[in-house]
Amino acid sequence: MNENSDYEVLIFMSDQHAGLITGYMGDPVVRTPNLDRLARQGSVFTNAYTPCPLCVPARTSFVTCRYPLDVGVITNGNALASHDPTFLHSLGIAGYETVLCGRMHFMGLDQRHGFEKRIADDITPTHWGMIFTGEPGLHKTREGASVKKLFSADNAAALHYDRYVADAAKKYYSEDHERKTAVVVGTYMPHWPLGADTEKVAYYRPRIAETMKSWSMSYPCDGITRVRQRFGFSSDEKDLLLDCRATYYAMVESEDELVGEVYAAFRAYLDRNDKKGIFIYVSDHGDHVGDKLLNGKQTFFEHSSKIPLIIVADGFEPQIIDTPVSLLDIGETICSMTGAPALPHSAGQDLSPALVGNQLPARPIISEVLGSGRQGQGCAYGLMVRENQYKFITYQGLEDQDLLFDLQDDPQETLNVISELPLVADRLRGICAEHASDADYKVKRAMETGEPSKNLQLLSQWGQLHPEINETWVFKGNAAGL
Repeated sequence: MNENSDYEVLIFMSDQHAGLITGYMGDPVVRTPNLDRLARQGSVFTNAYTPCPLCVPARTSFVTCRYPLDVGVITNGNALASHDPTFLHSLGIAGYETVLCGRMHFMGLDQRHGFEKRIADDITPTHWGMIFTGEPGLHKTREGASVKKLFSADNAAALHYDRYVADAAKKYYSEDHERKTAVVVGTYMPHWPLGADTEKVAYYRPRIAETMKSWSMSYPCDGITRVRQRFGFSSDEKDLLLDCRATYYAMVESEDELVGEVYAAFRAYLDRNDKKGIFIYVSDHGDHVGDKLLNGKQTFFEHSSKIPLIIVADGFEPQIIDTPVSLLDIGETICSMTGAPALPHSAGQDLSPALVGNQLPARPIISEVLGSGRQGQGCAYGLMVRENQYKFITYQGLEDQDLLFDLQDDPQETLNVISELPLVADRLRGICAEHASDADYKVKRAMETGEPSKNLQLLSQWGQLHPEINETWVFKGNAAGL
């Protein structure tokens, strides 16, 4: 679908926004009026998933349209090779000015990967050995500790960073540009460290408390407890869980406000220059925010693996698409809609037929991650397959803990039906086996170059000596409370 190849392109990618925590997906508490309006105007993909519930691998899949292990990026310490093409390279060939505004979490000295220029820095270190300058005093703590430490607006690094990114995007669209533009706006909310406007938090706290009365404060499946999670709440941390969840919701609302501002600037640019546009809102992965007593991401449960995905394109009517799709489909779709050359070896699917009401062909949606092995020892390569209403989860070496959920009857993933549906389980297990046919070699190679390998330790020592090449935003807020 390239007859409309004169589209301007804007992709707004947040970080760690659970797809279920939006008004248009039915959350009864969160206020997301801008995303809700865009959902009414565009195409909503209600079952979009990340190819990996971890930042760097997910974002690498996003730009390459390939699975994390296929490009050797399965940890946050891995770097995408400069010879691996991205859909930004394709857009550049098609005549677009490709612009990165803010976060993409590329690791290494190549911070472009097809982006022609960057107009706002990242918030986390862009090469090994640097500290997180957006989080003074917390960079040496593990993620779980940072999640559970809450900040007011003055000290909320993510809130200030996202304002900086949004302002840079608005400035860009206040100017005229000779060439077609393709901009990726990368923000950090609602990623930890959790911090938000106190009035917003106060609004959400009693409302979330009411919804939590129906929560089960225990794990629903025996297998879940034995696949060790790094970040979790204990059953007696209800008040802390409530505070964290209220803060997260407040951050989602603030993010929604910035989406509205940037989209308005984009529309003004299109109208001023008589152009057509494609706008996409998406996130790299989700966050449990207490669901199943878990924090953060890195599991295949819905709050961690399901992402928001809205596409608003001029000339297309609103659609609701329930067919499962993947984050790695976006680049394929953009290339198709703009007439840019398709990426070789892409695992993505062109979603543009769904924008005109056509049924997408059903296919298994796969996500992969490195989890902990039995009793927390070593690494276990994990796979998720979503096919139709079923979700299958397996970890190598932990097959006795395989999970199968019927999301149509059990959207909260409370009942493992693997014994009741052996034929379904066997079919999805076969899909996993085919996908993981050479995973052992790929995992070994990724671990040699990613965290916490000896290679990365050496690179980190080098990086500490060269802070001047780090394209990282520095938080200049009030650090006294940190």
